[in-house]
Amino acid sequence: MAQIQSPETYADGQQVTAARLNNQTNGAVLLPGAVTDQTPISGGVASGDGLIVHDASASALRKATVTELLGSGSPVVASSLTGVTGSDLTITPAASQKVDVVGLIQAQTLTTTGNATIQGEAQLANVAVGGSASFNTNTAIKIPVGITGDRPTVPLAGHLRYNSTLDQAEIYSGTEWKAVGGSPFDASGGVITTIDGYKIHTYTVSGTFTPSLTKEGKVEVLVVGGGGGGANYNPHGGGGGGGAVVSGFINIAKNTSPISVVVGTGGASGSGGGTSYFSTFTSPGGNSGSGYSGGSSGTANAGSNGGPSSGGGGGGGAKTVGLGTAAGGHFGGEGFGSSISGTLKSYGGGGGGGGSPYSGSSNSPGVGLSGGANGAWGSSNASVAVANSGGGGGGGSLFSDPDRYASSGADGIVIIRYRVS
Repeated sequence: MAQIQSPETYADGQQVTAARLNNQTNGAVLLPGAVTDQTPISGGVASGDGLIVHDASASALRKATVTELLGSGSPVVASSLTGVTGSDLTITPAASQKVDVVGLIQAQTLTTTGNATIQGEAQLANVAVGGSASFNTNTAIKIPVGITGDRPTVPLAGHLRYNSTLDQAEIYSGTEWKAVGGSPFDASGGVITTIDGYKIHTYTVSGTFTPSLTKEGKVEVLVVGGGGGGANYNPHGGGGGGGAVVSGFINIAKNTSPISVVVGTGGASGSGGGTSYFSTFTSPGGNSGSGYSGGSSGTANAGSNGGPSSGGGGGGGAKTVGLGTAAGGHFGGEGFGSSISGTLKSYGGGGGGGGSPYSGSSNSPGVGLSGGANGAWGSSNASVAVANSGGGGGGGSLFSDPDRYASSGADGIVIIRYRVS
């Protein structure tokens, strides 16, 4: 049997009356049973329910209500809040009061119509803020991060995310995704075009790339060396090697000085191509054909060897070595494809070898691949390599009369682009 204070004794669950409380000798109250014996309040506490509290100002027990507690500025602490299925959980503080959440909030949907202060961590599937949202931090807030393919299927105006594919924050305007704050980077120099949200600087001759001093950004770069010239050799010459192709990304900081751009020129017949440069990117030119062997490319891919009855060897390409054929001139090695200009193009292909004049062979010139020139034969000189492709020149065919000559390698190119929308 529990007791408050002698001489009053009570059975568990017996009502405590004011008269019996007045019989206390020193104000000490022992509630019925141990704390673990108390029945929990499972149905919630209504604002009109009576509670017994200790009033420190009066050094006495007295009755209080939930409304009085919330209005007094005293915190209400609960280990959990449970809503009823099909209903909303509503916490309405008294005037001038607020609800502070110090721990973790986990909710499918959180809707606030006023101000919300979250000092801990919140894990929410959907958040709708009818008022204002304040982030009490001096470091950063995290927004959704994903590739371009992770964009919402049905985006809404104001959707904000970080696009890891484009390396920038973006916001949906209602009609399209745009970089946050406009262009994250800007520069001048070269021939400038804007395609599919990219600003593209193309250099077919040497020049200068001048970044904006007030902006920083990440740019994509393609650098192609000049192609090597084809060989004039009796009876047939080898094709020139394609220039090296180097690509990648580089970060440009604020206040960066203008950067020199060097475009390697194509080699004349018997000469190698020039090296192209931009910042840390270096692309050597291709080597010229030598005798009836094709020249190696700027990336050191070897040309193929020709023979007295098989035609001149093809020049090495930036991607592969020179390619053999059954008869006639050998094909140039393949170069690399890139869409950095806005259109898929091939760069650094080797030149084709000159055709064989001997009977029993196909007497056909070698084919230049990926921008390289075809070899010479019979009634025509070697073809011209695709301009600014870094392609190798075609090999000559000097056995016939009139003589048919090798062609020069193509000049290289430097292309720089970055996202602007």
